[in-house]
Amino acid sequence: SVLEGIAPALKVDAVVMETAPLKTPTFEWASQAMPRDRHLVGAYLIVRNPPPEPPASLFEGALMVIVAPRGMDGSALEFSTRLAPALGASSFFVDPDEFDGLMAGTRHLPLLLSLACYRAVAEVPGWRDGRRVAGDAFAEATSLLASLDAPRAAAELAANRGNLARRLSLAQE
Repeated sequence: SVLEGIAPALKVDAVVMETAPLKTPTFEWASQAMPRDRHLVGAYLIVRNPPPEPPASLFEGALMVIVAPRGMDGSALEFSTRLAPALGASSFFVDPDEFDGLMAGTRHLPLLLSLACYRAVAEVPGWRDGRRVAGDAFAEATSLLASLDAPRAAAELAANRGNLARRLSLAQE
C-alpha cells in the first residue's frame, strides 16, 4: 500500500493526511505500518455542489472533517488545524469511530436504501410496466446508483457493517 511504501522515507514528526472513506480500519492499519514518531491524520473534505470544472477556489466555504485518534500528537493536530483555513474551509474534529458512524448514517445508509428501493421495484417481473410509471420520486430515490462504483461501495459497506447495522436498526424502529 501507499503508506507502507512511504513510511521508511518519512522524517521524524512527519504528518501524513489521508482521505480514505473509512477511518477506523485506516488508523488500525497505520498503527502497524508507520513508526510511532510519524503521524497520520484523517481528512474528509465536503464541498457542496462542486462545479464540473473545479476552480482554484473550490474549497472556499467547504468543510474539512479532521479525524484523529485519541492521544494524537499535538503538533500534528495543529498542522491539520492550519490547513483547513489555508484552503478556505472550516473544520471540526472527530475520532475515527465517530467518523465511521457518521459515514454509516450519511453515506452508507442512503446508498443501501437506494439500492433496496431499486431492487424492490426493478428486479421483479412487473418492472417493464413499472418503468413506464416510475417518476421523479423513484429517480431521486435511486439517483445514488447512477455513478456507483459497485466493488468499491461493496467494500465500504462491508468494512463499516457494524455501524451500518446499527443505523439500519434505528431506521426500522
